[in-house]
Amino acid sequence: MHRRRWVGWIDAAYDVDTFEVWLEPGSWTIATHAYCGEATDTALSVSVDETLHGSDDDSGPGTLAEITSLVVDTAALHTIAVSHSGAGSGPYVLDITETED
Repeated sequence: MHRRRWVGWIDAAYDVDTFEVWLEPGSWTIATHAYCGEATDTALSVSVDETLHGSDDDSGPGTLAEITSLVVDTAALHTIAVSHSGAGSGPYVLDITETED
């Protein structure tokens, strides 16, 4: 099982953090978590070559974003964008985990 984790910070209103991640074929969960007890209202999107493959706002605990069962058929570079769901700022943890079949 593969897992990657980053700590990020939405610096200002309407800021978008982007991460480029190589994902192998399989099923993946991409989620944001609270950082040191501080939960930021996050939104997520996942794209490949500017084609949207998934997005979420608030499917995780509370106001956190979570995309479950993102199916990757072909290994590719994925762009993951994390933003505040509104006009706020704050910290978050981005977690990308390969899901067991």
